[in-house]
Amino acid sequence: MGQLAPLFTILAAAGTVMLLVGIIMLIFPPKNINHIYGYRTKQSMESEENWQFAQTYSAKLMVILGASYVILGFGSSWLELSETLSGIISISMVVLGAVLLILKTESELKKKNKHSRE
Repeated sequence: MGQLAPLFTILAAAGTVMLLVGIIMLIFPPKNINHIYGYRTKQSMESEENWQFAQTYSAKLMVILGASYVILGFGSSWLELSETLSGIISISMVVLGAVLLILKTESELKKKNKHSRE
């Protein structure tokens, strides 16, 4: 039996972890602002309202992103790419997804704060 392509392996593994973490954070969100568990940025930790919003919003994005990675991982199994290219693509997708998760959550926090001040 042949070796699994990095595109499948990395996307399926990262997707599964992200999906599980997102589900856990939705079911057991951190109740109080802390430096150990949860979506922790300066903006999310400014207030209890920001904290609760960021936990829910980022967890939902993690579930969507994780499920997308798993689907893409399994869907990529028919692609015949070199191991190097497959690895570069998969790692780039995981890093890009993490960056987008942070940017989107921070953007939504800013919108929420702007609307609450008006």
